[in-house]
Amino acid sequence: MIRIPSPLSNFGLVIAGVLVIGIGSGVINAETVLSLPTSGEVEQSEEQAPTGNEDGEEVLDLDAGLKVERARTDNVPEPGPTTKQIVDRTNAFRKAQGLEPVQTDDTLTKTAQSFADFMARTDKYGHQADGRTPAQRAEAQGYEYCLVLENIAWQYSSAGFTSDELSSQLFTGWKESPGHRKNMLNPRVTETGVAIAYSKESDRYYAVQLFGRPRSLALTFQLINPSDYRIQYRVGGQVYTLEPDVIRTHTRCDSSEITYPSALAVAEGSEEKTLPTTTLEPSDGIRYRFNVADKSITLSRDAEIPEDQKPNRAKPAE
Repeated sequence: MIRIPSPLSNFGLVIAGVLVIGIGSGVINAETVLSLPTSGEVEQSEEQAPTGNEDGEEVLDLDAGLKVERARTDNVPEPGPTTKQIVDRTNAFRKAQGLEPVQTDDTLTKTAQSFADFMARTDKYGHQADGRTPAQRAEAQGYEYCLVLENIAWQYSSAGFTSDELSSQLFTGWKESPGHRKNMLNPRVTETGVAIAYSKESDRYYAVQLFGRPRSLALTFQLINPSDYRIQYRVGGQVYTLEPDVIRTHTRCDSSEITYPSALAVAEGSEEKTLPTTTLEPSDGIRYRFNVADKSITLSRDAEIPEDQKPNRAKPAE
């Protein structure tokens, strides 16, 4: 749990305030393997890449705590201006880091508002407070996701807030927390949805900031191994082995960088030899070929992926 104290003053009195924040994520990655028999026919099988748990979610759930009595004031933030300021501040932050802005998406905004309303109505806090993950909530609203990231927070002050004060404190709290900052600066997200909701019971303002990349923007590439050797490589932290005469199709929503050995492994007695590696950032829709010559390995562009071998991006691989 991350608590960021926010002391305020009002008529010479110290007024207590608190900001509590949490992060969550969901991602879909898949691989398809095509083996190439000597007859020239193609056999196809599918495998799902490990993604943390059975729902494809990797969520850090940060609990909330600490209730402070509030002196009623007339400072009431307006939801529209508050959420717009959060989006604008976030895009200015991304621009300063050399990243593209995210566009407001109606479905993500609806998803964020529904969850913020739930937390405000129940005063239950956490990424699975309603029994679902961020990605499951987005999908239930009709968002066909490739990647979903979520920042949440609740903010309290006995002095109340203006729209500018609330948006500033929420944005700053997320910005100064490493996990939330990482979500805000994710280079692969293209869309966002932000919402706030007020709890009459606890006087808390609950906030939800969603980031997404639609499934239609998933990156797909192939690797082919025409050599007589088994070749191991890594994509997104996962190690794969590509057998001779096999094509593997990767559909990625997060990191897609390929790391592979630049030389074949050579046994030297009983000692293990650490091989030098090379990296390549693949492009969408391209097949890459492993080339082996004089015990050296290279990876080069081969051709565009044939249409009949491209995965259906309308839904995640089973």
